Amino acid sequence: MFVDPAAGPHRAGGSKPAGAMMLVSVGEAKDLKLGQPVSLKPPAGSGPETIGKLVRLDSQTQTVFSQIEALLEFPDPEQRYAAGTFLIATFTNDTGKPVLVVPESALLNAADGCYVYTVNGTHLTRTRVKPGATSQGWLEIEEGLYPGDSVAAKGVENLWLVELSAIKGGTPCCPVPRKKAEK
Repeated sequence: MFVDPAAGPHRAGGSKPAGAMMLVSVGEAKDLKLGQPVSLKPPAGSGPETIGKLVRLDSQTQTVFSQIEALLEFPDPEQRYAAGTFLIATFTNDTGKPVLVVPESALLNAADGCYVYTVNGTHLTRTRVKPGATSQGWLEIEEGLYPGDSVAAKGVENLWLVELSAIKGGTPCCPVPRKKAEK
């Protein structure tokens, strides 16, 4: 998210709120409400936390970016944040709705969709999922997993390459045993 000079004319008068813009997924936008508080922090703790609010959700960007633009306002009387400054935004809600989450490193973004590798006995099975919101290294899975499913947390790109080699006839990773000559 970055501070947007067009979103809030706070430079002309110190009493007006500052404005910022960010893109959120359609799934994330469903859970947001106008007026909802948002915590804003500079990267790497280089400044204090500021509490702002969501003032607008604009779906015009959805056709181009497959995301929705969220406009935020926050107080900045000291004018600490110049236009173009990046901030980390964290929304909180009171619903407490339980969701399935996996480490962000477990997600495989392939050309034909998003996948995780689930544990299936002694094997790993590539499973299509619909990812949702992310927070502090965790990724919500909206569809594709059941509670209690175990997933590979690391090395998913390597698993994908091994699978491609075995299935698509690439470099032989898993040689097929030769058939015994028939007598």
